[in-house]
Amino acid sequence: MKHVTLLLGLLGALMLALIACGGGGVDYLAAQEEETRDLTIPENSLEFEGKRLSTAEYVSDEFRPAISFELAEDGWQTGVEHFNVTGHSHRRLYAHGESVEMHDYLTLSYAPEGEPVGTLDFFVDPNVYRVVSSYEVEKEPTPEVMVAWLQQNPYLDIEEPQPISVGGEEGVRFEVVPSRVPEEYVTCGHPCVPLFQTSDRNLFYDVGRSEKVLFLVLQDVEGETVTIAIKAEADSFDGFMPKAQDVLETVEWTGT
Repeated sequence: MKHVTLLLGLLGALMLALIACGGGGVDYLAAQEEETRDLTIPENSLEFEGKRLSTAEYVSDEFRPAISFELAEDGWQTGVEHFNVTGHSHRRLYAHGESVEMHDYLTLSYAPEGEPVGTLDFFVDPNVYRVVSSYEVEKEPTPEVMVAWLQQNPYLDIEEPQPISVGGEEGVRFEVVPSRVPEEYVTCGHPCVPLFQTSDRNLFYDVGRSEKVLFLVLQDVEGETVTIAIKAEADSFDGFMPKAQDVLETVEWTGT
């Protein structure tokens, strides 16, 4: 009986302590909200199930060179979109569904109403595609100078590169639209110009016939060439640009 009385007394004391510390508990949760979050979204988290990223500062978990940035506005999400072409499963670098971050790419999508408006993608040394016919492409190694390779792509119209700085690292920026599209090349799932393939062979990047891209190429970030792509439909590109620029203005290369 003494043991039961002692146990009840301890439980009562614990409950009183928790009630007395109630304000502290609220402060702790608020502090947790302010912490920097990594981009690995647990499968059982509300963020994963909702396909959304909360407004917060994020730091890459796998992508290298390590990067941090702030999302100050709701509507951003991360992941990939699956689709099937002639019985084969492919994944475009669209943010839809699952966490997408590897050592050589990181992708974000702005989708305030559920459907992606535009994407913000980061690449390190991707393989590239060379269109060899209206229905065939060949994969090639990462070019030594990414800017020159994009400029020489006969399927792209490119404006004159202008100097840019992202997170204190210097580079160039230039807008790109398709000049012509291989009509019979269907691996994209739509008429497109295929450009990059990541270390995941099923993950690739393309520019659709009606899309526009702003490329920012940083030639030396911790010894790596980082290619950043801001992409949207041409008629909504100007509206999406400020959203992407707001994120890029907060970028820090955390290893430099």
